[in-house]
Amino acid sequence: DLFKMFVIELERLCTTLEKTMANKLEDEEIRKDATKENANMLSCGYELFCVYQQLATSDETLEKGIIPPTDKEPDTLIYASAYKYLTSKIKRLEFMWCDPLQMDITYFPLCPQSKALTAPSKDRLMDSVDISTADAKKKDFLVKGQALVDEMFYLYKLQQFPPFFYLQAAYPTIRYGAFGMVIMLNLLLAVTVKGPGNEGRGLVGDDDESPRDLEYEYDEIKIRPMSRNASGVGALQVITVMSYIIIVQYGLCLLYLLVSRVPLILSERRRKQEDVILEVMKEKGLTKPDPRQVPLGDWSVLGTYFSAVIFYLLFGVVLYIEYGWDKMKDSVEYRRFGWVMFLIYAFVLLNTFFQKAVHPVAFAYCSMFNVLMEQKTLAVIVFLTFMCLGLYMPRFYFLTLPLLDLVTLSERLQNVIKAVVIPIADLVTVFVFMIFVIFIFSAFGMYFFGQQMMTWSDDMAFAGGVGQDGMINGTISFKSDVFTCTNLFNCFTNTLDQGMRSGDISDSSMDAVTYENGLVYADRVLFGLVFFLFLGVILFDIVTGIIIDTFGSLREETATRIEYLRDTAFTSDIERSDYEENGPEFKFEKLEKEDQDKWNYIFYLAHLRLKDPMYYTGAETVIFNKVKQKDTSWFPANKS
Repeated sequence: DLFKMFVIELERLCTTLEKTMANKLEDEEIRKDATKENANMLSCGYELFCVYQQLATSDETLEKGIIPPTDKEPDTLIYASAYKYLTSKIKRLEFMWCDPLQMDITYFPLCPQSKALTAPSKDRLMDSVDISTADAKKKDFLVKGQALVDEMFYLYKLQQFPPFFYLQAAYPTIRYGAFGMVIMLNLLLAVTVKGPGNEGRGLVGDDDESPRDLEYEYDEIKIRPMSRNASGVGALQVITVMSYIIIVQYGLCLLYLLVSRVPLILSERRRKQEDVILEVMKEKGLTKPDPRQVPLGDWSVLGTYFSAVIFYLLFGVVLYIEYGWDKMKDSVEYRRFGWVMFLIYAFVLLNTFFQKAVHPVAFAYCSMFNVLMEQKTLAVIVFLTFMCLGLYMPRFYFLTLPLLDLVTLSERLQNVIKAVVIPIADLVTVFVFMIFVIFIFSAFGMYFFGQQMMTWSDDMAFAGGVGQDGMINGTISFKSDVFTCTNLFNCFTNTLDQGMRSGDISDSSMDAVTYENGLVYADRVLFGLVFFLFLGVILFDIVTGIIIDTFGSLREETATRIEYLRDTAFTSDIERSDYEENGPEFKFEKLEKEDQDKWNYIFYLAHLRLKDPMYYTGAETVIFNKVKQKDTSWFPANKS
């Protein structure tokens, strides 16, 4: 009875103090005093509550006495409300300790920072945790749980700054709003962008000397009624305003992501470097951490990069042999493509090179890389760049690219794209094999049907005029002559272009033949059918099969994961069926959400971080040391 009276009075005092704390009109000193008093009251309640709960674990009568009854009496309802309030502030944790390991229970106060733990953060952890084995799952959960605690503490600190609090709340709306504006912008582009006409773009003038760069134009939007605005509103002005709005939206999203993620990424990188130093200590038998023993980087990864550079240079040699030095030295495309591709490749490769290094350069580079390459941050940076290019160059086609933002906003679409991304190594191998097959067919085709493998332009020219009687008199012919392949390289590139896209070599890249050509016709039929069978059927079906098989595997893996997390206790690996066989009072949902709530283990890590180690209990000291060593033996194992 004394316990019940204490719980009711504690709930009344704490709720009153919390109202004072939340009152923005109250004096700052009064609010600080209320905060301090509330913490003291909760600390007192926590101590008493823990004592009673510990006693209740070995006294069934006491346990039933402190749990609120189910009747609707006024006193009972008051106590039930107070009990619920206190249990929401104090969490329960089951753990293993002693030698041999024994199950025990402890209680701890829920820290204020727990309010910053968001549902998306929980989902992100649960989607990424490794569940291949029980030990791997607990170790991965422990490592990622530390990062989640960092996130809780940092976001809680930021939420005390009102502008960030409002920006965090508005972020989803701004993000989806930006994509909605992109769709509206492109609908406007679809009906207002005019081309340069049939004359083409970038052609020379009538005198063949003055260059002409025809610009695309925007139609004019008419706003009705016309009598009020006869001049109308230019679409260019509307598109400019919409583009600026989208840029501001993406800019706010980028600001939120950078502010909320950069310190966390730096903290995660520090922990990773500490793990690298510990691994080196174990390998070399060191007793003290020595960063100088850690290698500068992983030199083995540079072999792939230089192999790709050598291959590209050899391709340049092929082009030199084909076109000569005069054209090669003026070839901007070859040099520009090489610089862009190999700079991007180097940017990615350096991150791999520095992954297991601990010097300041590695820390700065890997941290910067992780900041920029986070999916949400990278998407916002890329689409913001496209919007700026489209607005300031100006090139309207850049404004269409942010439509791809749908990929980052739709989880379903991301899962579909994984079916292509995951087997990318297999797909690249098949693609290279396709190129080899096309080269082989090009060689055979040039040898046996060289005069029939042709390249031409389908542009037609009319020569003649219109007579006085209105009749047209003239000839229509190809603007350019029909050419056969000058060498095997030209035959290969033409076959690669035409045959890869259509799967048919005879109709797309060779001159037509009929039965009147005799055996050549039969040979061409056989040659074309074999090409279509190999490339158009077998190899393309292999690509389709790889993608479909990966998609099926992903669906099966997702279904298995969902089933595992639904029917297996996350911390103790107790199966639902085995647990509920013990009796009707054994409910699996209660085990998962109350007795062994996985998020309580995250909150416990936060509790240990906040509490002064000088005041640790025996259990807290043991668990803290095991967490530091990434030892998961303190988690329950098939027990509750």
